[in-house]
Amino acid sequence: MNFSAECDTSSYNDILLQDLAVVKTYSPALLVIFCAANIVSAICSSSGNALVIMTVWSFSELHISSNIALASLAAANFFEGLIIHCFCAFGVVAVIQEDCPFSRPRYVLGVFLTTAFVYSAVLNLTLTTFDRYIAVIHSLRYQVILPPHRIVKLIIAIWLTSLLFSVPFLIDDTVVHGRSQNALSATLFVALAAILYFNFRIHRLSRRQRQQVHLQQQALLQFAVANQQRHRFRGAKTMLFIFVTLVICFIPALIVRLVKASSDSMRIKVSFIRPWSTLFFGLYCSICPFVYFFRCQELRKYTKKLFRRILSCDCYC
Repeated sequence: MNFSAECDTSSYNDILLQDLAVVKTYSPALLVIFCAANIVSAICSSSGNALVIMTVWSFSELHISSNIALASLAAANFFEGLIIHCFCAFGVVAVIQEDCPFSRPRYVLGVFLTTAFVYSAVLNLTLTTFDRYIAVIHSLRYQVILPPHRIVKLIIAIWLTSLLFSVPFLIDDTVVHGRSQNALSATLFVALAAILYFNFRIHRLSRRQRQQVHLQQQALLQFAVANQQRHRFRGAKTMLFIFVTLVICFIPALIVRLVKASSDSMRIKVSFIRPWSTLFFGLYCSICPFVYFFRCQELRKYTKKLFRRILSCDCYC
């Protein structure tokens, strides 16, 4: 492997060199497929999430607590997907050119930013699910518990916390990196457990509400309340779909991290799928915007308005 000497100057490159060695064994066709998959995923992630952010930002009618939290989640997914997929694609191109893809400052900065946006994406998803949980469980007090200004404060706290927790990844020390990875894994598991709990409570209340509405058969007021509750449950179910998507995309990376290779053949198999597990994890950011637009009629309606506004401005110019 003819990587430049710069790749061997520090311990930070241990994992990087392992991944490069695995990618180096790929056939030319597989390298092209891997690189193309990352480029397409980066385009889908950036364009889809950017459209969500622009739609919420452009219309004051959408500046409510749930949409603000959704825009923050889309922003985290935008940067996470873009960095992860561009990181992988750039590495493949450098491997083809027989060169070291990342100098030490670039690699450390890339790991720092990737970790920060992973933290932010998971914590923002937890906040968005919590927002739907409050809207369903405490619907009458929702505006009191989570008004827009409080959601904005929570979002700022999440982004600052994500940056703070990612600072140890700027330190070139194996022990610090190991502890930081453990802290990241613990945060992910706690966040996923909280999301699972919120969805479980929402599902139980949803079943109870549907049974009550079915049995009571009240007048128009009851139907109006039922419709309003159905809208809240639909938003909560959307967050459930996002959670399931995250778990599915996270499973390959989790297997690679947790499996202890008991033999050389198992070690080779695990090493072979590690770059693909990174690609698969990044796909979560590309899938989320399509879930938003598929599930939310209001978001689709205002996105069409945004396109019409942009086209009218172009025609005027």
